[in-house]
Amino acid sequence: MPLTAIPFIDSLLAPFRRKRDAAIQFYSQILNNHFPWYKRLDTISAQKFAARVYHFRRSKNFHFLEMESNEEIEVLVSAAAVQLTFGLPEYNYGFFEDIYIIKGAYTYGLSTTPWAGHVNRQGIYVAWDHVLKGYVSETDGYNVGLHEMAHAFEYELAFGGMHMIMPSNTILVW
Repeated sequence: MPLTAIPFIDSLLAPFRRKRDAAIQFYSQILNNHFPWYKRLDTISAQKFAARVYHFRRSKNFHFLEMESNEEIEVLVSAAAVQLTFGLPEYNYGFFEDIYIIKGAYTYGLSTTPWAGHVNRQGIYVAWDHVLKGYVSETDGYNVGLHEMAHAFEYELAFGGMHMIMPSNTILVW
């Protein structure tokens, strides 16, 4: 292969890299403004985290119910998923393609009790007002984003590909 082929390929990819890098920088700003946990990361970990949020978000279809679509919301919901798996080699929850963002608590199935979120084979569902409430305080034990992503992680371990990256004794403890 001639050496000139590599710079040629690099020049073809450069616009895509610039777009990706600009998006990751934008995500970093969103995370700094709204995601307290992110602010405590060192610079290298913060860059890695923002890049993972970018890749996670691009791998999912976001559906907004009773509200307008919003890029910041997609970034923050993606950040909850990435936070839960930060440190693992796999973080994209490949079993799930769809995430549903509902404006507020909703009823599901035959239940008349309001739900803040749930996960099933069709996707991950979260009530946006409850996701926001979960990031108001880091000490109250209430975080719908992390809670629902933990359920999604359970699905991923059972039905997706993540079981291959975690030893079975770790899964049982988790």
